[in-house]
Amino acid sequence: MLKHDIIEPSDSEWSSPCILVPKPDGSFRFCTDYRKVNTVTRTDSYPIPRVDDCIDRIGNARFVTKFDLLKGYWEIPLTDRAKRVSAFVTPDGLFQYKVMPFGMKNAPATFQRLLNNITASLENCEVYIDDIIVYSNSWYEHVTRIRSLFEKLTEANLTVNLVKSEIAHANVIFLGHVVGQGEVKPVKAKVEAIDKYPVPATKNN
Repeated sequence: MLKHDIIEPSDSEWSSPCILVPKPDGSFRFCTDYRKVNTVTRTDSYPIPRVDDCIDRIGNARFVTKFDLLKGYWEIPLTDRAKRVSAFVTPDGLFQYKVMPFGMKNAPATFQRLLNNITASLENCEVYIDDIIVYSNSWYEHVTRIRSLFEKLTEANLTVNLVKSEIAHANVIFLGHVVGQGEVKPVKAKVEAIDKYPVPATKNN
């Protein structure tokens, strides 16, 4: 993070601990525990979209594209005051973030506001924090809308993570649901426990 200009040495009066959280691929995610900072932080009440509203609008589309933003939070610079509050301790000393870290209570609202402002003029485009969905019923419309989105993201200097993106599919997994081609259904893994539950054999079971 020092090498990529994400953090810098700090002399802040604030200090939060860090933990390493295992990821599904076996690697670790570096996380800062901001629970104490969050208890004294004034809440930003900017709304996060309702999941039902997002997936219902997408369900009937013939073409669906999902974009994931690369290190999205890290694209937002912090004020000098926020940098000091973000300070965290390591065995190598005290550091502070230069960009918005994960774990702060207002980070989702801040990023949602940014993406909503960027995509406000785009049709058939849904945003849920750092996931962006473009959907349409014709191929020409779809390509045109993706191009318009790319122009907006370029202006905002945001980067798409192509590895986690799904481009021009009949349906995609979005917010725990399979959407597209008239379908809105939960991901199978989410209902597996119900599917495998034994059929009741008696009144009591």
